[in-house]
Amino acid sequence: LMLVLFLTTIISLISLVFVNRKNHNFTVGYRMLILLNIFLTLGPVLWPLLLSIIGNGMNASAGW
Repeated sequence: LMLVLFLTTIISLISLVFVNRKNHNFTVGYRMLILLNIFLTLGPVLWPLLLSIIGNGMNASAGW
C-alpha cells in the first residue's frame, strides 16, 4: 500500500510538470517547487540505493 501511494505521488507530480509545460498559468517558481518536491520525495529512496552501489564498488575494489 505504501509503495502504491508513493508511486501515485511521484507520477502525479511528474505529470503536473511535463503535461502542463506549455501552460502559462504555472510560473517557473511553481514548476521548481514541484521538482523540488519530487527530489525530496525520491531522495530517501534513492540515497540508500546510491550508497549501496558505492559500498559494493568499494568492497569489490578492496580485494585487489
